[in-house]
Amino acid sequence: MENADFLIKLSRLKEQLGLHTDKDVASALGLQAKAFNARKRRGAFPDSEVLTLKHQKPELNLDVDYIFTGIRSAVYDANIKLAETHPLIADVERLAGIYAMLSESSQRVLIDTARRLRELELLLKTELDKNEKD
Repeated sequence: MENADFLIKLSRLKEQLGLHTDKDVASALGLQAKAFNARKRRGAFPDSEVLTLKHQKPELNLDVDYIFTGIRSAVYDANIKLAETHPLIADVERLAGIYAMLSESSQRVLIDTARRLRELELLLKTELDKNEKD
């Protein structure tokens, strides 16, 4: 039987990771979906896996206090306020979080695509500048 405490923590973890499915959460934590579902049935929340993820991927900015207790940490609140006053910081953090969740090969593809997009942007700007001068 699923434990209400487990489900509440899982909901907070999904919120923090920006994920929607248990399978995605299991993958983010390095667990097989079957193992995660077995833990869910037992009500054994993967605390150590969450802590490991926080330390391995600090760019995710996980608030483990919030995940485990429902109370946001002061550091997390300060980061949220900073992101609200500096929207670029929020965008960069969001992008870093997405990047961190990708496989290594997908990370390389994303970086390559971003480089190519920047090159195209520069070419377009050069052409526009040239056309304005003519």
